[in-house]
Amino acid sequence: MTAAPERRLEILQRIYALKAYQWICDKQDCNGTSHPGFPHAHSRRNQRPTNDPDALIWLLLAGRGFGKALALDTPIPTPTGWTTMGGLAIGDRVLDDQGRPCQVVFATETQCDRECYRVVFDDGSVIVADAEHMWLTWDKRARKAHGRSIQPQYGPQIRTTIEIASTVIVQNGRERNHSVVNTGPLELPDRSLPIDPYVLGAWLGDGSSACAEITVSDEDADELLRALAAAGEPVTGPARRKEGARCATYPLGGARNRAQPRSTSLTARLRALGLLKNRHVPERYLRASQSQRLAVLQGLMDTDGSVIVGGHVEFCTTRQALADGVFELAVSLGHKPVKRAERARIEGRDVGPRWRVTWSPRHQVFRLARKATAVRMTTTQANRTAHRYIVACEQVPSVPVRCIAVDSPSHLFLAGRTMIPTHNTRSAAEWSKTRMLGEPKHRLGIVVPRFADGRDVCVEGESGLLSVLPDDRVKDWNRSLGELKLANGSIARIYAADTEKSAETLRGPQFHSLWYEELANQRYGPVAWDLGMMALRLGSDPRVCVSTTPKPTKLIKELVVDPQVHVTRGSTYDNAANLPAVILERLRAKYEGTTIGRQELHAEVLDDIEGALFTLDLIERARILESGCPEMDRIVVAVDPATTSTAQSDETGVVVVGQHADQLYVLADLSGTYTPSEWATVAVQAYYDSNADRIVAETNQGGDMVETVVRQVRLPDGRTGRNVPYRKVTATRGKVLRAEPVQALYEQRRVHHVGHLAELESQMTTWVPGTNGSPDRLDALVWGVSALAFKQARTLSFAGTA
Repeated sequence: MTAAPERRLEILQRIYALKAYQWICDKQDCNGTSHPGFPHAHSRRNQRPTNDPDALIWLLLAGRGFGKALALDTPIPTPTGWTTMGGLAIGDRVLDDQGRPCQVVFATETQCDRECYRVVFDDGSVIVADAEHMWLTWDKRARKAHGRSIQPQYGPQIRTTIEIASTVIVQNGRERNHSVVNTGPLELPDRSLPIDPYVLGAWLGDGSSACAEITVSDEDADELLRALAAAGEPVTGPARRKEGARCATYPLGGARNRAQPRSTSLTARLRALGLLKNRHVPERYLRASQSQRLAVLQGLMDTDGSVIVGGHVEFCTTRQALADGVFELAVSLGHKPVKRAERARIEGRDVGPRWRVTWSPRHQVFRLARKATAVRMTTTQANRTAHRYIVACEQVPSVPVRCIAVDSPSHLFLAGRTMIPTHNTRSAAEWSKTRMLGEPKHRLGIVVPRFADGRDVCVEGESGLLSVLPDDRVKDWNRSLGELKLANGSIARIYAADTEKSAETLRGPQFHSLWYEELANQRYGPVAWDLGMMALRLGSDPRVCVSTTPKPTKLIKELVVDPQVHVTRGSTYDNAANLPAVILERLRAKYEGTTIGRQELHAEVLDDIEGALFTLDLIERARILESGCPEMDRIVVAVDPATTSTAQSDETGVVVVGQHADQLYVLADLSGTYTPSEWATVAVQAYYDSNADRIVAETNQGGDMVETVVRQVRLPDGRTGRNVPYRKVTATRGKVLRAEPVQALYEQRRVHHVGHLAELESQMTTWVPGTNGSPDRLDALVWGVSALAFKQARTLSFAGTA
C-alpha cells in the first residue's frame, strides 16, 4: 500500500464500510433482525460509534496483562464447599464448566472504581461483574442454527459484560438474546458417608426431627421400605399409625434396638451430623460424588417431591434449609432449578412461609415407580432447560472486584449459587481460538515483532493457542513454518515484522482474521499493518485483534481515536498478584508517578510530554524504511553500560548508528538488561553484523574494564573482540547538554530512524530532564550520533556527565 500515512485508515475504512454495507443489505431481514458480527446493522449505514464492541478492530492495551473481575462477595463453589471471590488465593481449587476441579493459577488484588454491571438470569440468579468480564454466551441466532443442525460455524462466543448489556434483547425488544449453558454435573470422588445417601434423603424429606423414624404413605410403603432396607437401614420395629390415616411411621436403623451399640444406631449418626431438630443437607453430601448426590436428591424427591403439570418436578417444604439443599443438589447435577418463597395456607389460613423448588429434570430424580413414570424427560424446549438466559444487564454503582485465572482447558470457572460458567480471561489467544473454531477453514494471520515471539509466546506459550485449544481440535503444529492446523481445516500462520522483507510476506496471503501481537513494538509494524489489512478479504465477518503495550507510535494513536476500533485497557496492577513481588516493588519504586509509568504500568497512550526533548513528530517526519536506506559511509556501535547486572539493574544501551554524507541513520536498538559479558557479546556481534567501523563506549563507571570486557568476547563462529576498533568516551557535562545538539539534528531532519524502534522511541519521547532516572537507550543514541556528527566526538573524551 503506497498511500500517504494519514490516508491509510481513511482508505481502509471506506473499503470495509462498503463491504460491511453490502453484506448487511444482503443479509438484513425486513424487520431489522440483527446478525452475528453486526448486531446493530441499521446503525452501520451511518458512522459507527466510538468503541463499538462489535467493531472491525479490537485494540487491547495493557501494561502487563489485566483481569476481568467479579464482585468480592460473589459465591464461588469449590470441591469441598463454598467460598467467595474475595476469599480465593493462588493454589485454591475451584470448579470448571464441566464440573471438574481446577486450580487458581493467579488472583488479582482488589480493584475499585471499575465500571460494574448487574447481570440477571431467568432463574433469578444475579452476578455483579465489571464491564470487561468475559462470558461464554450463545446468542439467539447461534441457538437457532444449532437447533436446526445448520450453519455449524455459529456457536457460543466470548463476550464482555458491556457487550452483553448492549444486546440483551433482540427482535424489537421481545426476545432474550444471550444464554449461558448449565454447568455439567460436578465430577467429584465418592466419599465415605456415615449414612447411605438415599436413606438420608428420604429421612430429610419425611423423617422425624427427633429420631430415626420416617412416615410413609401406604401407597408407597412397600417400595420405599424395600429401598431403605436394600441401603442397609431396614425397619426395626412396629409401625405407628393414627386412626384413619393413610400413612404410618416406621423406626429405622436400630433406633429402638437396645442390643445394638447406641453409637452406631441411625439416630446416633443423625445426631453426629447435627441433623436432629435441624434438618438440612450436610456439606459433605453436597460435595459427594455424582451418584451419591443423585441418591440424596432421589430420597428427598421420593418422600417430599412431586410431578407437576407438564412433567416437571417440584420439591415443596416449610424448611428453607431443605429447599436450599435440594436447589444446590439439582444445580450440582446439571439441572436448572428455580426457587421461590411464598406463604403456606391451610383452609385459607396463613400458616407461615414455604419454599418451592421446581425444574425440568435432565435425568431421573425419582426411584418410586409411580413418580418416575410421570416425569417427562424430553422436551421441545431443550434450550430452556440447558441454558440460563440473561434477562437484564444494567450498570450499577462500582463495587470492589477482583479476578482469577484457572488451569481449566476451557478457561471457565463456576460462579454464583447457580454455578454459572464464567470466563477467567480474554486474551488474544482466546479470541483467535473462538474465530478458528467458529468457522471451518478459517485463515488467521499472527503478526509478531519476531518469528520466535509468535512461536514461543503466541502458540506454545502458557497463554498461547496450544494452551487454549482442546487437544482433539489440533491437527498439526509445524514449528519451523510457524503453521498451526486444526481438525476443522482452519489454519493459523505466523508472520514476522522485524525486517521490511519479512513484513512484505503479508502481500500474498488472504485472511479471515488477523492477530497483531505487540504491534507497537514491531519494527515494520506500519508496513505489516497496511499489507495485512489489504489481505483481510475472506469471509463475511473480517476482524482484527491488536494486543500491545501502549507505545505512542503514530499508528497506535490513530487506532485509539478511530471509530471502527474498540479499545480495551488494563493496568499492570490489575494483575499484581501474578507478578513476582520483587519485580512489582521495583516497578512501583522506579516508575510510579512518572510519564513512563503512566505508559508502561497504566496503559496510557501518551501525547507529547511537556518538557521532553524529543517528540514523536520529530522522529516520525524523518523516518525511512530499510529499502530507502543508502549505503553507509561510517557506522558505529554505541554502548552505555549498566554498572550492575542484577534483576533490578538498569539496561545497557546498545545502539547502531550510521552516516551517509551529512545524514545520520539509527539502524538498530539492541539494548537490554545484560551482564557485562552479555552486553559486550551483543556489541561485538553488532559490530560484525553491521560491518561497523568501531565500538564507542562510555566509561565513566567502568573505566578501562569496559574495554577489557569487549576484548575478551569470543563469538560462536570464532570471531573475537580482540582487534575490534574501540574508542572510549567520558562524560564531563550533563545529559541535557549532551542531548541538546542531537535533538537539534532531529529538528533539522538529519537523523532518520530506519523502521520503528519502539523501546528507544518510547524512552526518547517520555524522558524529561531531571526525572525518570537514567535513559540508557537514549544515552547510547546520543553517544552514537555524536561520534559521527561532531568533530569533538573523535577525541578520547566527551563533554558531559555519566
